Amino acid sequence: MRKAFEEINRKKKQRIDELWRQYMKFADTPAPSADEWTSSPLTIACVYNVHIPFLNLITSVMGSQIKKTSFKLLHRRSFDAILEELIRGIETGQLRAGLKMPAYLLFIQENQCDSQPLVLMELVRTETGESIDFFYEIVKQDTPLMKQGARLSQNLLNTLKKINDVPVRGRILEIKDNQIILNIGSDHGVRIGQLFQVVDKDVLLEIGAIKGNDRNSVARVKAGDVIPEPAWKIEAIRPEQANKVL
Repeated sequence: MRKAFEEINRKKKQRIDELWRQYMKFADTPAPSADEWTSSPLTIACVYNVHIPFLNLITSVMGSQIKKTSFKLLHRRSFDAILEELIRGIETGQLRAGLKMPAYLLFIQENQCDSQPLVLMELVRTETGESIDFFYEIVKQDTPLMKQGARLSQNLLNTLKKINDVPVRGRILEIKDNQIILNIGSDHGVRIGQLFQVVDKDVLLEIGAIKGNDRNSVARVKAGDVIPEPAWKIEAIRPEQANKVL
């Protein structure tokens, strides 16, 4: 069951990649470049069959639970369906490009086991296609679905927490008008007042603003005498660690 589900998801992911390439031909701005050091954004979208009412309800339940985490649920509908509709709308002149590719995709499917409904889920890293985790949950037929949200989502939320517990990493993108622009923003979990250490340098940065695209932020030097330079690596630290850095 798992292998069959993952194979279906692999083909769906290929279809999404193709749709994204089509969409990017219309986009005004290029997709943000990533590197092995920079953290993936904490953004997620679901992929499911929108024509099955049960899956629409399940996805709504899971989405309400995801919103309680640091992850940003980008869309309410299935991401592939949104892409298809957006591309059609752009081609007919009815819509404009303005979509983000989520860092993670949650594939959701319904199955049956001994006459009990099962919800199958696979969390996939969008950029690499890597399968992060697989879950299956039994839906109780004698309990309203909305009241099962916490139980059905517990394993997924545990995995999302593990991803979120890793310190946010990024780079200095540019120095512009005496502002230090970082290649990470609120989509990555960055918040105003957060502290970042410049790796291998005695420099501490503090976030002062989030850029409008949510993928960049503006920092200032909080401590240290070295002038920051573009491409330097940075890593989030807790306030109590600040005194140990310098």
